[in-house]
Amino acid sequence: MFLCSYEKIKIINMKKSIFEVDVKGLRELQAGKPKWFIVRELTQNALDEEITVCSISMKHEKNKAYIQVIDDSPTGFRDLKDAYTLFGDTYKRMDANKRGRFNFGEKQVLCLCDTATIITTTGGIQFDMISGIRMHLRTKRDTGSSVCLEVRMKREEYDECVEFAKSILPDAKVNFSISSEGVESVIPFVAPYKIFTTKLTTEVKIDDAMKRVQRPTEVHLHKANGAAYIYEMGIPIC
Repeated sequence: MFLCSYEKIKIINMKKSIFEVDVKGLRELQAGKPKWFIVRELTQNALDEEITVCSISMKHEKNKAYIQVIDDSPTGFRDLKDAYTLFGDTYKRMDANKRGRFNFGEKQVLCLCDTATIITTTGGIQFDMISGIRMHLRTKRDTGSSVCLEVRMKREEYDECVEFAKSILPDAKVNFSISSEGVESVIPFVAPYKIFTTKLTTEVKIDDAMKRVQRPTEVHLHKANGAAYIYEMGIPIC
């Protein structure tokens, strides 16, 4: 038996968007995470592009962290809507060599900010999370992207962000630097002492669906200097 009688349905409102996102609720879900995930998400987005420069600038003042990540990607953000569109399609899903394939990490970061500004080759956008306003800017960059955040953060959380940034292993082709409270550090490329190939499972887009596949993967071994980590393409994950 069919339960819905369309003759009795009266449409009182109609929207093109099926789902809506409660930013406050998303913020609550992310608030318990260690704040270094902010640096992880912003850095891996930069490293996914064809860059030669990535710089992270940070300072802490009155229980707030100010974080800026700048890169020199020739294309910048291919589509500025990616900054505020949850789970939008992305070219990265078909490339297992890219880190950010789910188009969710930026939103996890932005919901924790008081303010955030993105300036890239395709335009600029500013978020004021306190008032819930998104503003599109006329400003553009000739090359690369700049992401600047203002985030409420304790001093110890800020220090963890700095240490996390210093633990990243940049590619040989990337000039990677970190500035904290005005003191700059260049993070050099470190060659692995051993490389081997094995098959690992990952997810890639095949026929409009994310599917688990096994593919040959290079594994780089580095000698630990202090704490040891498992990395995924230069980013500590465990």
